[in-house]
Amino acid sequence: MGLTSGLLHSGCLIGTWSASGSEPVQSTDQTLPDLTRLCRAAMPDAAVGLFLPAVPGGGFDNAAARGWAGVLGAQVHRFYLNTRPEPWGRPCAEANLFARDPVVALARRRARPFLLTEEADRMREDPAAAEVIDMTHAFGWAEVMAVPIYGPAGYQGLVALAALCPVTRDAPARALIAACVREVQDRCHHDAPGFGARVSPDPGLMPRQVQGAAPCRPRPDRQRDRPQARPLARHGA
Repeated sequence: MGLTSGLLHSGCLIGTWSASGSEPVQSTDQTLPDLTRLCRAAMPDAAVGLFLPAVPGGGFDNAAARGWAGVLGAQVHRFYLNTRPEPWGRPCAEANLFARDPVVALARRRARPFLLTEEADRMREDPAAAEVIDMTHAFGWAEVMAVPIYGPAGYQGLVALAALCPVTRDAPARALIAACVREVQDRCHHDAPGFGARVSPDPGLMPRQVQGAAPCRPRPDRQRDRPQARPLARHGA
């Protein structure tokens, strides 16, 4: 069973519509037979190829994964995958929405996944953020699920899943989705030479060096033969 069918029938990326057609009903099936397949995909293209076909089955219409590294004002950005429509992507790039996107701003401060509709009221306290949210709704996006990414040496990223219809996800489902997208993001970042900061691996030690670094403990027989210290005599006793 491939990822497209497996994840759509697991608690990871499933959403079946109710009779009214307005609210999705979440599956309680928490089996993840194909998350293992995704984890075993060594190359980025293979991981992305497994993940993207499953996105529509979760009620989402768009997926974008990006990463950035460096200090503010001198950051390097890169998209690893982006399926958002060109009529939305072009104005976003022209308006440089990344710099004032409230979803990106919150992803910098939070590790757990979140939905835009749950955070929009607090985000709107910032006029610039409110403008971005209004643009998002005007285009037709009904929901955005964000999965913040954190890596070594200050690396950060964000995987955003956008939907044109309402989508709800409870905490277990969000955790499973996050596990999937983090596997994809990790492979993409790892295979991007020259992008972002890298932490040098720990130097390897030879077996002799490991043995030499082991703590020295006195042998029991030598501990027994060691002369005992005598108590000092008190003056004036």
